[in-house]
Amino acid sequence: MALLYLSVINTITDSKKLMRSITICIVTATLFSIYGLLSYILIKLGHASIVKSLGYFIGNSPAAATFGDRGVRIQALFPEPLIFGSYLLTIIPVTIGCLFTKTKYPKFLILSAFFILLLTAIFTFSRGCWLGLLFCFLILAVIFWPKLTAKQIKIIFLGIFIFLCLFLMARFKYIQKDLVKIKRLTIEQVTALKNINYYIDLNKQINSGDKNKIEKIPGLEWSTIMRVNDIVAGIAMAKSHPFFGVGWGNYIFNYLEYDPRFMSWWWMDMPNSDNRPGTPICPNLFVSVLAETGFIGLIAFLAFLGSVFWVFILAIRKKFNNGLIFLVSGYFAAFCAVIITYQFYSTLYFAFFWIMLGMGIAAVNISLTSSKQ
Repeated sequence: MALLYLSVINTITDSKKLMRSITICIVTATLFSIYGLLSYILIKLGHASIVKSLGYFIGNSPAAATFGDRGVRIQALFPEPLIFGSYLLTIIPVTIGCLFTKTKYPKFLILSAFFILLLTAIFTFSRGCWLGLLFCFLILAVIFWPKLTAKQIKIIFLGIFIFLCLFLMARFKYIQKDLVKIKRLTIEQVTALKNINYYIDLNKQINSGDKNKIEKIPGLEWSTIMRVNDIVAGIAMAKSHPFFGVGWGNYIFNYLEYDPRFMSWWWMDMPNSDNRPGTPICPNLFVSVLAETGFIGLIAFLAFLGSVFWVFILAIRKKFNNGLIFLVSGYFAAFCAVIITYQFYSTLYFAFFWIMLGMGIAAVNISLTSSKQ
């Protein structure tokens, strides 16, 4: 992934290449989103079989699927809705930056793409994605506000008002149910953390053959405890291999040895608990890096993230004459949003994070070069 990151930086060397690359990213993400939204609508209309068949024909998963009591969630061609949400977080802030940058494309098209991406991110029902979006908007508001004209501010508030009206109209009949569901899911997750010993004992009964106890574990409580389970496994790996970890990408191969077994992958109907599959990644970014590369790798990774953060800060504080300040700010917000999201489900091995980071640093380099000329 480091080679991909460096390749992007060295390939995008001028503003034309940067805008061309950004256009490709936005168009691709918008097409994914439209595919996901249409699939969401089809499922709601009772045509889930069509969505499933089409999804497995195009890729390895349906564009939208029903996740237990959490309802229908959009995942496009990605394995999970929360991974798709992380991907959208790398595009949405940059799309906002394009709205305030001179481009050859009409603002209406860019604004339309932004609303499609935003709506899709909402319907992933990924709480990590939502939290990342919140921080993204806060960061951009702090950076953009002093630089906006009165006309631009009016347009922003008008756009937000229209979007909220359309969204509330579409969900009017379900708003009360949505609020009740969010409250219930939040209570379930808090309950899961408070009563984790109860679920550990319940899990032992399930593994011993009492499958009737499975229904006593609601989906959200299982999700919370499973994350805790996998983070504890990562910490155990780090304790066993403190300096260099278990090796880059080796978390899954060492999982069974360090699994504390708070919760099991019982739905796979394994013949015994020792034959269970591992989870592909550690949910927390920093624990994942610590487990696989040890304290030496974690320190190096934190230094890398810190340097990227500082480069963005220095670039944003400078006054550019080429109008790229909004794009640089967009990439900075995307970087921060994804790092926040990765505290709940880390997808560091996916290429989109490194492409976004490489394009962000490339934008900084182009901005600095242009300002010196």
